[in-house]
Amino acid sequence: METSPTSSESAPLVRAQDLRKVYRFYPSPLARVRELLAGPGARFHREHTALDGIGFELGRGEALGLLGLNGSGKSTLLRILCGVTRPTSGSCEVNGRVSTLLDLGAGFNADLSGNQNLDHASMLLGLRGETLEQLRPRIVEFSGLGDAMDDPVRTYSSGMVMRLGFSLAVHVPFDLLLIDEVLLVGDEIFQRQSLRRIRELLSQGKSIVLASHSLGDLTAVCDKLLLLERGRQALVGPTGEVIRRYLESSERSARRISEGDRLLQGTAVPQETLGKIRIAGVQVLDGSGAAVPELASGEPVRIRIRYRAEEPVEDPIFRVQIFRNDGLWLSGTNTARGELALGKVEGEGTVTLVYESINLLDGDYFLSVGVWPDEYPSYLSRRPFDLHDRAYVMRIRSGRPEGGGIVFSRHRWERE
Repeated sequence: METSPTSSESAPLVRAQDLRKVYRFYPSPLARVRELLAGPGARFHREHTALDGIGFELGRGEALGLLGLNGSGKSTLLRILCGVTRPTSGSCEVNGRVSTLLDLGAGFNADLSGNQNLDHASMLLGLRGETLEQLRPRIVEFSGLGDAMDDPVRTYSSGMVMRLGFSLAVHVPFDLLLIDEVLLVGDEIFQRQSLRRIRELLSQGKSIVLASHSLGDLTAVCDKLLLLERGRQALVGPTGEVIRRYLESSERSARRISEGDRLLQGTAVPQETLGKIRIAGVQVLDGSGAAVPELASGEPVRIRIRYRAEEPVEDPIFRVQIFRNDGLWLSGTNTARGELALGKVEGEGTVTLVYESINLLDGDYFLSVGVWPDEYPSYLSRRPFDLHDRAYVMRIRSGRPEGGGIVFSRHRWERE
């Protein structure tokens, strides 16, 4: 990172261009030495790309929010801005002094008093003695710690430590304030006081970069946001626009079935089965009978079930149930309710469930497919012939016009 004194008032305070940060992880210290000795091309490490292709500018008096899921690269970007770590490639220029709130209370000595910790902090920040003495009354008053400033920090509650750290960070001279996750700390009164102080700093021409999951904090402070998705810059723009994109992305992620979740379901039969008929395979097809990676909401869907009867069976019942990825049972049907009498089933065959219109909204859904001796197993038998419980995934895609939630109902708006 390049840091220089304040130059032109019209020049951006922060300019980041094509930032990329790659971390190397070695299984042991010896592996690092072996790689060094082996020369070019040798690789005894694995890599993780925390940031890739990040670029933005921040002017004086502006507040930029960093928004994204855990692991998206927010904290890494803040570390680059304050010079704790350097980018692997790209450039980051900050034309001014930086104050950080990356970890409230970091750097405090628990055995020293609050006032003694302020003395140490002043030296670390390069403040002259008289400057600190001018700031001390304001810092103490803002923190609300009063006489507790003479007590060892180890006797403080976590809230008191955060108050002291926040108060120090927002009163020392700076051009850029970096805040990671925590903006409004302490009780409600201190939160309001903190927010008021942040707004004062912005009106004085100070700039802020705030990383937070709190949409309320971001909306209250920032006029623009940078949305990060897996280390990449998804969007930079006005706060409202970026939050809308983030909520849509979060909702889609919440509806997806990960490979790990899918493997946990498996195709194992969770109970003893009668075994006279086996499910040989299940396919989720579109209305024309083609296998596709995803289906459109409101369009026809065909669920084709291949079976193999190991002995003749009279009137078996095939059942399909649909579950949301969190286990909520959405719907279910069977051949008996569909008035399909199969009669005597022998050998191999196929039955297909046809949805004329799949009225589910964007998301991944589990399918349970089973064969039973009767529609109501509690009457004749609690055991199925075969059951693949939540073993198949049906992926549905929809857009903004279809609306939100779980179920899609064809509709239109009218003005009368």
